[in-house]
Amino acid sequence: MAANVLLDVRKRYRQLREFDHPRKRHQRDWQHSTTRWDSDEAVAERLGDVPSAEDIALDRTILDELRTIASQGVISEHALRVIVQTRILGRTVSELAAHSGISRNTLMSWRFRAERRLRKLPLAG
Repeated sequence: MAANVLLDVRKRYRQLREFDHPRKRHQRDWQHSTTRWDSDEAVAERLGDVPSAEDIALDRTILDELRTIASQGVISEHALRVIVQTRILGRTVSELAAHSGISRNTLMSWRFRAERRLRKLPLAG
């Protein structure tokens, strides 16, 4: 048998053994979980809010498209930054205003006008 197969089996065995008999059993707050470690719920719990590979690829595609549109002069660099910060990264316009020193209304106006221009563009494909 190849060494890498043996190592994989050993690793998998230790993972299963750790699930069945955790080392921290002596702690008072330890509770045995009835959820299998490889169930959908357990995997989702371990990953938390980690985006999927598809989400990351889609975000990169959108960013590339927005950069191209900004370089063509359809929207300004300032509006691009506001759109990326608020629509993709999830920051609020108020946070951006406080950080940049530009009024909230100005930032919202930039974003509104840029998004209106983007809506007028033909869809790709």
